[in-house]
Amino acid sequence: MARDVQLKNGMRQASKQAPRTRVLEKTAEPPTFVAPSRRGKIAVTAFYDPDVRMQLKILAAERKTSIQELVTEALNGLFERYGKPPIAA
Repeated sequence: MARDVQLKNGMRQASKQAPRTRVLEKTAEPPTFVAPSRRGKIAVTAFYDPDVRMQLKILAAERKTSIQELVTEALNGLFERYGKPPIAA
């Protein structure tokens, strides 16, 4: 019983103290390593059904190329269709 009282008193004491928080500093430094093929580039993201990714993977494997190359080809075709220069690389 005395042990229960000590535990209750200890919990009351702990709740009166300021909560300890851990502050994480944000740094503006870029990552230490960036692949040469990604330097000066940004990601363009879109969301599709998982079947779209699977079909892209299959097509890339059949053509012995990468999804990146297929998307580049598709973007350049889209740009040309609308009278824009094919600048995706």
